[in-house]
Amino acid sequence: MLEAYALKRLPEDQIPALENHLLVCEVCQHALTNLDAFIGSMKAVLPEAISQRAVPGAIPSYRRLLPGLAAAAMLVLGAFFLWEPGVRQVPATIQLSSMRGSETAPPSAPANAPLDLNIDSRQLDGRAGFRIELVTAAGEARWSGPVIGSAEGKPMARVSKGLSTGSYWVRLYGPDNQLLQEYGLRVN
Repeated sequence: MLEAYALKRLPEDQIPALENHLLVCEVCQHALTNLDAFIGSMKAVLPEAISQRAVPGAIPSYRRLLPGLAAAAMLVLGAFFLWEPGVRQVPATIQLSSMRGSETAPPSAPANAPLDLNIDSRQLDGRAGFRIELVTAAGEARWSGPVIGSAEGKPMARVSKGLSTGSYWVRLYGPDNQLLQEYGLRVN
């Protein structure tokens, strides 16, 4: 779509949606800038290539440029497809289990990384509406989200926003908003 947009060949009905996306997506903005630069360099070479064709018996200079232009095109396209500034991190999987009466340390998670919190609780009974809340050791809320099913069908919560270093409480609430269980979590 970006290529068609840059070449002014994108259907009119698709332009508003793409332009709205470009307002917020830095990856596509960068890719469009690269495409515009590539198209501009190709257009700059085109007039010279056309004028060389008019001279009989002369080897057009654009043919001498083809290997260099091909290499430049490959670099631009390689950068377009391989450069990923917004690469999403793979979430760290953390197993939450009750620690009451246990001497083990709470699970630890990496700082500033997305987390998949796997929940081990007998209180999850298949009803919808369970949720997780992450709070600091001082009780300040940092994240809240629904309990969902993992690929294996086990209850989990996906924390896409990374947490800063510190100790946290992970609170499990039921559909009636009642606190069911609390887990410790250390973020390093």
